[in-house]
Amino acid sequence: MPHFPNLFLLYGPNTNLGHNSIVFMIECQVRHVMACLPYLAERGPMEVRPEAMAAWRRQLGAAMERMVWSNGCQSWYKTAQGRVTNNWPGPTTLYRRLTALPPLPAYRLTSSA
Repeated sequence: MPHFPNLFLLYGPNTNLGHNSIVFMIECQVRHVMACLPYLAERGPMEVRPEAMAAWRRQLGAAMERMVWSNGCQSWYKTAQGRVTNNWPGPTTLYRRLTALPPLPAYRLTSSA
């Protein structure tokens, strides 16, 4: 999360599913965190860059617009502002690919030296 170095969320925003296992999503998240640990050990704190988070939220929002939860549906999935914060809008195979390796340009790494 931006402004929170070394904070990783499991079962965080937009990872809920209606078509697969949440255990699968959490396993992907744990693998991602584990892949970040060598960078943390070598270079110190790791923080998501605010601009990377903003770009991700735009991409996620665009994908979510194609989903029934966002388009003309009133449900508990939506916040009062109409944003869906629970569900993942794509296939789990895409989620696995996106979380497989840390996207290093998206992170601010502070050298521990």
